[in-house]
Amino acid sequence: MKKMVLPVIGALFCLQFVAGCIDSSQKASPIRIENGRNRKTTEKALKESSIQAKDFDFRDDDAYRIYVDPIVANITQQEKNGLGLTSLIKTRAWKTMSLYKKPVPNEFYFTLRSEEMDIAWIAPSKLWIDKTTYGSYLTEDRAKILLTMLVTTMRLETKGLLKGFESDTEDATEAVEGLGGSEIMAVANPRRPLPKNTCKNPELANLPECVAIGADNSEKRRKKMLTEEDVKNIKLGVEYLFQSGRNSKLTDIKTKLKELTIID
Repeated sequence: MKKMVLPVIGALFCLQFVAGCIDSSQKASPIRIENGRNRKTTEKALKESSIQAKDFDFRDDDAYRIYVDPIVANITQQEKNGLGLTSLIKTRAWKTMSLYKKPVPNEFYFTLRSEEMDIAWIAPSKLWIDKTTYGSYLTEDRAKILLTMLVTTMRLETKGLLKGFESDTEDATEAVEGLGGSEIMAVANPRRPLPKNTCKNPELANLPECVAIGADNSEKRRKKMLTEEDVKNIKLGVEYLFQSGRNSKLTDIKTKLKELTIID
């Protein structure tokens, strides 16, 4: 199980860990490290590809049930839909799946990452969680992951920055799950420059180069949404709710979150 810490780069929360290291400095070793890495990567890709998307009933998740639900219950007992938490949770379709090596659809306004692994993505109508990565955390740290997604959304709503990230009418789950390695590489590395305004043509919008441009633009936009001060305050807000949210008066909670500019 991993212990979660929340340093931040741009608008992407990057979770860093202190891990034991294996000494691989024996120069006489006949093992070819590159081949070993390729095999390990292939095995992981095959394992991840077998994970199917499933509805995530957060009420059955220990992290939500033990830590998050008491916070929501305390707040909503004092004010129906206090802080908008109930709407925030219930208006999104929660799913677990593999996010391994998947491009982030443009409608997702925030991604939570650990090293090079995506933990969760959140959009106006969806919250997708990487089953393997999320499950590797301690229960209390999984609760902080969920709180981070919720508090970040509260801050972005306060800043009025979620407009334009409305969900597409089609279900993007199948599109993400269906992407193979070559398609992902095409998204990440467009092969050729295109004439100006090419991607505005609906018939050409699905070209790998156009998809890549759209993904790059969305990523740039995500990175600009939160300042370093925002990120610091979100982390403090999560810690405050985790420690005090289940017992504090709503007036005290609002006062604290206003101090941190999470809410108005």
